[in-house]
Amino acid sequence: MPTIILQQIIVRWTKQSRGGANATKRNAVADAFPLDIPAHDFPFALVHHQLNFSEDSNFESPEITINVEPMHPPTSISDLACMKFDIQAEQVIMQPLETMACLGAPPRNLEFKRIQLAVGQWGRLMLNGRFGFANAWSYQKSVTNIAFVEAIDHNIFLGEPDQFIQMMADLW
Repeated sequence: MPTIILQQIIVRWTKQSRGGANATKRNAVADAFPLDIPAHDFPFALVHHQLNFSEDSNFESPEITINVEPMHPPTSISDLACMKFDIQAEQVIMQPLETMACLGAPPRNLEFKRIQLAVGQWGRLMLNGRFGFANAWSYQKSVTNIAFVEAIDHNIFLGEPDQFIQMMADLW
């Protein structure tokens, strides 16, 4: 049963957490977590596991959502977790959307930044951004782990990825 697992870890903060003890807590949020995926009997599935950390909870107790949906390749998804996907029976291609709503500032050229996986592989994309142009600034780090697997390993993202793209900008 092929499954695409998308784990997204989002860390949001304001100027209050740019330094000191809050920055230490923010930087201690892991880039991967064990999966707790409900059982399903879809022949081809997409699992979206999202963890949202914020300074409101001292970066300790994330809001967690898990969705499991059937997939029917070949297909494309134009916007899921600020990514676009091209899904085939033997491969998955994930590319970040180049919008200010997804990336924030500063602008970056992501034209050739994509993760292409065969069955049995996984990758990681790490981005950050500054948001709130008309209001007070806020900041976000987003780690997206994606796996294309036949069998679910609940600890798959705790090792080293087959592909890794890091697009971390200076967020003055």
